[in-house]
Amino acid sequence: MTHRILLMVSGLFMMFAIYGYIMMIGSLVDESDAWLGNMVLGSICATIMLSVFLTGMIMRKSARQRIEAEIDKQFRENGFLEATTFATNAGVSLDDARDQLDRRMVERGWSRVELEQYNAVYRPS
Repeated sequence: MTHRILLMVSGLFMMFAIYGYIMMIGSLVDESDAWLGNMVLGSICATIMLSVFLTGMIMRKSARQRIEAEIDKQFRENGFLEATTFATNAGVSLDDARDQLDRRMVERGWSRVELEQYNAVYRPS
C-alpha cells in the first residue's frame, strides 16, 4: 500500500520543516543573517510535506473504498470471503489482505477458518 510510504515521507518533511523554523528562530535570536535561508528551507519543506500528506490521504481513502467494495462484492456473491481471492481482486498482497481482513474480523464479529498456504475464509457470524 503506497499511501503508507507517502505518509511516512510526509513525516520526514515535517521534521525538516520544523528544523528549518527552529534554526530560523535561533538565527533571529543570535542576530545572524541566516534567518532568511532557514525560513525558506522551512517553508519549502512545509509545502512539500502538505502536498505529500494530502496525496497520501487521498490514496488511503481510495484504497479503503476499493477494499470495502470488494468485501461487499464477495459477501454478496459467495456469502464468505476468501483471503487469496480478495487479495487478487483488491490488488493488494496476501499479507495486506490478511491484515485488513483480520482487523475487520474483530470489528465486525466475523469468524475465520484457516486454510492451507496462508489462506483463510472469513464468514459473518
